[in-house]
Amino acid sequence: MKASAIPLGKQLIELEKQLNQSFENQMITTASLKKLLQQIAKTTSQLRFVYLSTHLATPKILTPLHTAIQ
Repeated sequence: MKASAIPLGKQLIELEKQLNQSFENQMITTASLKKLLQQIAKTTSQLRFVYLSTHLATPKILTPLHTAIQ
């Protein structure tokens, strides 16, 4: 998970910085706003998938001792 999540997290931070800078520099247009938001949404979705798919796989590697409720 870490190997996949870190690059996606860095990409998301960079996209958010671009969005903020576009507003700060007053260089944002409707088209560029839409494009950045789509990229942010896609990256966020990919990051969530990495995280949640790891949790989905976790029970498969646990032993009955790990999952026993006492």
